[in-house]
Amino acid sequence: MKKWLQDGDSPQLQPGRDLSEVPLQRLRFAFTRASAFYASQVAWFQEYIPDIRHVSKSGGTIHEFSLTVQPPVEEWALLAGEILNQLSSARDNLFKDVVKRASDGEEGITKNLKGGAHHWPSYFDERQWEPFVRRYHFIPEVILDRIKSFQPFLDLHPDGGTTDREWMKAGASTWARQLNNHDKHDEPMRVAAHHYLGSGVTALSEITLRGEVQQRWDHTDPHSSEPLISIHCEPVDDLRLTVPTIDIVLMSMGPSELKWDPLNSGLWSALWESQCVINTVYYGRERARELSIPFMEYASRESWTDFRYVLKPGGGYDLLIRGNYAQEALKQCFV
Repeated sequence: MKKWLQDGDSPQLQPGRDLSEVPLQRLRFAFTRASAFYASQVAWFQEYIPDIRHVSKSGGTIHEFSLTVQPPVEEWALLAGEILNQLSSARDNLFKDVVKRASDGEEGITKNLKGGAHHWPSYFDERQWEPFVRRYHFIPEVILDRIKSFQPFLDLHPDGGTTDREWMKAGASTWARQLNNHDKHDEPMRVAAHHYLGSGVTALSEITLRGEVQQRWDHTDPHSSEPLISIHCEPVDDLRLTVPTIDIVLMSMGPSELKWDPLNSGLWSALWESQCVINTVYYGRERARELSIPFMEYASRESWTDFRYVLKPGGGYDLLIRGNYAQEALKQCFV
């Protein structure tokens, strides 16, 4: 039987021949689900009509303008978990197939292939890498180098360049793995539709306000009951406001329960990084870079918000949405 990847073999591995096609199939399925997931969000918010409620308190000295946004976040949390699971499984399947093809009956390895003993490695400490290499010494060096290039302890940008922040330690790959493990072994992630003011407000009351205006901004906790606008002023019976823009962004919280993170932009980054990782193992970094989604082109259109409602001149709101990046990547055959 020919040894897998003998000297002189092409460093570009052929899916279905040199390595299983399953990881690529899972990757494409994750993109497909992500496209459908964002489309379902768009459909919901297209039907949603912002209804700002005004409550006057304390004899007209406190005025609160609030908004209620209640999309099906429990369902969306499950859908997001499914996408992350596919990405995690794609990497695990890829590494397990590498082990299977390279081990060639290696004692203590082959018998564990049917179990869950072999997962995609993710090391934050470089000292963990050498024991890994000793255990999997039978994997060709060219493949080990490709796997190593995406280890968190290196902190390389997925396109191969250096970065001024901890990309792999604090970026989408780590975020996705933590959320996926929490989703599988504990409970689904928490998802909330965070709404806040995209810009200031204009008071239309003929009475001059002498007081304090507090606005709900993007750093507010998504589950906070804080109103869009709270005004403390001299007594006013009827206070009318113009709210030009309302921004909404889906936020997620995983096992740490320390902070909320933007869900859709996190999913997009995890999809892109996974495409870089998987293609690199198959084809090498140079070819993988050629096949990579032009992330910066998408990033230039990136916005903190997912959905923005803009007040129309005649009243009511128009809905502005950002692009469905997963759908675009599928149409352009990046996956």
